[in-house]
Amino acid sequence: MNKHSNNIDECEECECEECECEECECEECECEECGNCNYIINCNRNNIYILTKGDDDLVLCQSCFDDLWKEYSNIGWGGDDIEYYLELEKESESEPIKT
Repeated sequence: MNKHSNNIDECEECECEECECEECECEECECEECGNCNYIINCNRNNIYILTKGDDDLVLCQSCFDDLWKEYSNIGWGGDDIEYYLELEKESESEPIKT
């Protein structure tokens, strides 16, 4: 079963299928490929997560980021979203347990 929802929609400008628009250059199509699972992410409809490590960038889809953000963080990848998740994790660890 595919872990991604179907984001195939016809581009209003050029009528290509947006999730297969590598050759399309219209402004309506803004797609990126997930660096982990190779899923084509329609950036107009779905979030992308950009991780950095030195001069390298890595784009992840929502599903891969949710599953792997901690692992990427542990091997030196960073970014705004990883920092946010680490901060949330730190806050939840420091909160006292209510009884």
